[in-house]
Amino acid sequence: MTKAYAEHVLKLLVNSTVHDVSEKEDIGYDEVEGIVEGQFGQGVDWSSFSSLPTLGIDDLALKKGHRDFATIVSVRTEDGENRLLGILENREKATVKAFLMSIPKHLRDTVQSVCSDLYEGYTEAAREVFGDKVVIVADRFHVAKLYRKEADTVRKKEMRRLKRELAEGEYKKLKGSMWLVRKDPDTLDEEERATLRLLFG
Repeated sequence: MTKAYAEHVLKLLVNSTVHDVSEKEDIGYDEVEGIVEGQFGQGVDWSSFSSLPTLGIDDLALKKGHRDFATIVSVRTEDGENRLLGILENREKATVKAFLMSIPKHLRDTVQSVCSDLYEGYTEAAREVFGDKVVIVADRFHVAKLYRKEADTVRKKEMRRLKRELAEGEYKKLKGSMWLVRKDPDTLDEEERATLRLLFG
């Protein structure tokens, strides 16, 4: 593989999985894993950056079943480009902190926000390196996952209650409401809106 193609594959891994990239690029899982492992310990050409306004920190399961995590550190530049900074061989706080400390001070001073999942090792490493002047942002996927889980918990509880309290015919009108609650409201047809009105009523 050319260096340019390897960089392309690595960029695809931001917010994705080894399996996803393997499927998308039609290359073997082991080849993608090899590209990742080849990046461990690689230096960063910091001279190619004038600022690092938004850093991203995410993990990547190298083995199926979410074992043997690596950490991807990326940057969204001022012109909106996403660039890979490094792939770390584990997700330990000390490893992440050491990488963040390796950023030259003049660039560390330009960091305004760090976006990561809710893993404390990442958020604590960022806070210890950048201090309170940097905003720590929980990435959208994990926030959405948490609120969907809570909304589903409430929906299931209410459906059990309604099954006890409604006549069988009325309860059957609520069939499929789980998907309707999750669906984009702008895409609902009138029958689906009626089902939701009944559910929320």
